[in-house]
Amino acid sequence: MTLDVARGERRIADLVRDKQIADFETIHVRRDGTPVTLQIQRLLRGLPGAPAILSSARDITHQKESEDERKRLVAAIEQSAEGVLITDRRRGDPVREPAFEWTHRYPGDESSA
Repeated sequence: MTLDVARGERRIADLVRDKQIADFETIHVRRDGTPVTLQIQRLLRGLPGAPAILSSARDITHQKESEDERKRLVAAIEQSAEGVLITDRRRGDPVREPAFEWTHRYPGDESSA
């Protein structure tokens, strides 16, 4: 169930009229009232006598929440007066914020040496 049915109807009409294929994200509501973020992929197909739209919806709620959490963490680290160095065992690339470089006098990637 969508919160904005008219918007969905306009998107469908535009797709058929313009023959555009475009993915988009939308927020729907579960039966229990909680929002769910969906990635909609669609494809315009011609059927005898009328166009048809083939759509698939993928729940990306967790992915969007993780992205938002990462952005908040990055913002907090960048605003911190404390020096922060995060290493990734898989990639081996250290992530430094400006206070770390200033505090430890490491310009650029010299701190990883």
